[in-house]
Amino acid sequence: MVKGTSLTFDQALCLFNAMPKLTPIELRNRASIAVFITTGIRVAALITLRGRHVNLLTRWINQDPRDVNTKFGKHIRTYLLNLGSGLLDAIRDWARWREANGFDGDAPFFLPDRYMQPNGIGLGYRSAETDLPECWKSDAAIQRIIKDAAAAAGLPEDGVSSHDFRKVLHPFLSRQANMMIIEEVALQLNLGHTPAETIRKHYASMLDGEREEILDELCRRALSHRSELELYLAYERGEIRQADPDFERAKEIYQRNSAQISLRIS
Repeated sequence: MVKGTSLTFDQALCLFNAMPKLTPIELRNRASIAVFITTGIRVAALITLRGRHVNLLTRWINQDPRDVNTKFGKHIRTYLLNLGSGLLDAIRDWARWREANGFDGDAPFFLPDRYMQPNGIGLGYRSAETDLPECWKSDAAIQRIIKDAAAAAGLPEDGVSSHDFRKVLHPFLSRQANMMIIEEVALQLNLGHTPAETIRKHYASMLDGEREEILDELCRRALSHRSELELYLAYERGEIRQADPDFERAKEIYQRNSAQISLRIS
């Protein structure tokens, strides 16, 4: 747990899973919570994102301070973490809807309700070409979405806010995956933090590709229910198949430990 919040990662997933997904507005609401959970993004940035800032092929969100309201006007590159539970699928479902209904890269990624009303002749939704859609002016709508989702999940309605989602990733990943220093730095960079400690500054200039690999591996470990010993033995005995999500991790653990054993013998 992080000081100042009572929200856990499991509760955040419970909140997400309690959300309906039948209407376009429900798709949007669910996707917004999924982005909070997988990135810990600040609410001011989330409500000012436009379509061009979110690349779901690479899973990168480009928080460009020329358009996006970031803290201290900082340029932040944020990687969408693969934490399972249909979180990334929810974001993709929403992105497909907005694209299919004519909302391009200049339109807000999370469209306010007024742009999502069926037009008068029953042909789709209000076109993004009639006027340039504007982002929400405040975070009131998003906070309302969170409170409604919390109530649906049986959580205290006034006990969860947008900022609480920033505080669930570190405890969950550190506990479930025994987070290493370089992984902690990658997560800090993803949250828009600049590591201050000398030992962490060494890693702070990592490239996006390196951060992707580090965070993907961290999430894989966090979501796996098998220990390193179990994976080592499963690979050694040929009991784990390539289709298994833990296969690559098991292979790396086996190769690493086999190399160490060989060095000791020699």
